Amino acid sequence: MHTLYTYGYGVTKATTLLKVAEKLGACVIDTRLSPRSRLPEWNKGALTSLFGDRYAHVREFGNVNYKIKGMENVRLADDDAGIAILQSWSLNRPAILLCMCPTVEKCHR
Repeated sequence: MHTLYTYGYGVTKATTLLKVAEKLGACVIDTRLSPRSRLPEWNKGALTSLFGDRYAHVREFGNVNYKIKGMENVRLADDDAGIAILQSWSLNRPAILLCMCPTVEKCHR
């Protein structure tokens, strides 16, 4: 398994993440329960267009309690299935786990 990175898009542009992914030779794993954003460039369709086969939405890593604040309330949709999907993707290259949160300390990723 290759290196695993995390990325919160809350304060950046999708093209910035593309540059990071290209530099690392990495795929982008979208860990949001629903791959939608108020920022159009972070919606699934836009990310698929920008990243092509470097992008995958893995709903299984999404936090089903995303509306409830606090790390103690995080519950992934299906972490075992998400890990299996991640392992199949990251066998060939590094992976970047993506969500909106700007810091990993207060995020499910």
